[in-house]
Amino acid sequence: MHLASLACFAVAKALEGIRGISVGVSFFPASGESYNVGQIVRHGEHVSDRFAVVAQGTTPLAEALWWTLQTLVRLKENRKIVLILTDGCPNSIHAAEKAISACLKCGVEAYGIGMLSTSIEKLLAGRCEVISTLDDLAPAMFQMLQQSLIGGSNGRRS
Repeated sequence: MHLASLACFAVAKALEGIRGISVGVSFFPASGESYNVGQIVRHGEHVSDRFAVVAQGTTPLAEALWWTLQTLVRLKENRKIVLILTDGCPNSIHAAEKAISACLKCGVEAYGIGMLSTSIEKLLAGRCEVISTLDDLAPAMFQMLQQSLIGGSNGRRS
């Protein structure tokens, strides 16, 4: 979870300075509840250093994606991207697959970074990277998002 927090902060801080990008950062589970989603940075807020998140033991990725999708569809930006940083296997792979499919159907691109976990590869094959240290984050992000951000692949890598 420490690596996830550092990675999210690094990505959010880097993206915050790019004109036309609205950064939002959420985490799950946000409390003792299994499926709560919390916000660290709301869209339009300045990215602060309050990224210390405590692990709660589960990975309700599907629920978090449905919550995120509801937030993203209301934003004015034409292009919307969900970047999932996870250190675990989703509680339900099937439910996570359905949520990712819904994102894509709504025009929301989905990408992922697995930290010390390869489960993201089952969900986002071709649109994810797996890292084991924070030093791996920048190269993985660049490699994964370069084609999407520069080439406009709409969520599909070749």
